[in-house]
Amino acid sequence: MVADIISINLDVYGQKVMLSGAVEQPELKVQAEELARAVKVIKTIYNEILIIKLANQKEVATEIFVDDTVIESEISTLLLDGIGVNATNLRWRSLDGHIFLFGRTL
Repeated sequence: MVADIISINLDVYGQKVMLSGAVEQPELKVQAEELARAVKVIKTIYNEILIIKLANQKEVATEIFVDDTVIESEISTLLLDGIGVNATNLRWRSLDGHIFLFGRTL
């Protein structure tokens, strides 16, 4: 399973789980969700894993990682500095230009 995984993230809020990241094979997305479902205390799973085919995996994956890190940092700054926004219970991920928000704001 590891060879075709680009990245998988797991974020938890309450008894809900958001899977995000990227894999090369559709069946790996399904398998990741099945593994999460095996944890009985999880009530809801949001499977946002993307299927991405990479030609030159190392080079492209590094570029995606750097871009996503910058985007996540910018989101963090905007949410944490935002007046009237409580982002304590909010999780966010960026993957190849896709933004995933999970949790709740007060």
